[in-house]
Amino acid sequence: MAGDGPTSPSIAMTLIAPPLQGTQLQPGTILCGSWGYSMTIVDFYVVVKCTEKTAWVQQIQAHEVDHGPAGGHAVPELTRKPALVFQNREDGQGGEMVQAPIKMFRIRKDKDGTEWLWNSKFNCSLRIWNGKRVYSNHWD
Repeated sequence: MAGDGPTSPSIAMTLIAPPLQGTQLQPGTILCGSWGYSMTIVDFYVVVKCTEKTAWVQQIQAHEVDHGPAGGHAVPELTRKPALVFQNREDGQGGEMVQAPIKMFRIRKDKDGTEWLWNSKFNCSLRIWNGKRVYSNHWD
């Protein structure tokens, strides 16, 4: 199908930087975050680049599994294919789906040394995904 090949800009893979020593967060690490007031929306991200104090991440595609009337579970696309997000046009007249942007997060550490990410602009925290399905629901 036209536009679905590996050269399509909407699904192009982001280049991932080489590993950084002395940190749990490495380029390619999958992260998870959830948000919502009356819903539990789950987003997955991949680390694209990191330094000792900063990580750059990009949202990746996710799949809902075993979705039932009381919610379900989400898992990331393990190919780390970037998610498509809606971007408004500058003139406010509609918009289009584009590849998720790369965002910068600060690396934080719990007392036990577990690393996680924080971005105050988006009021968002991300943790390293544990490889298990994550509860989600889209009820409002």
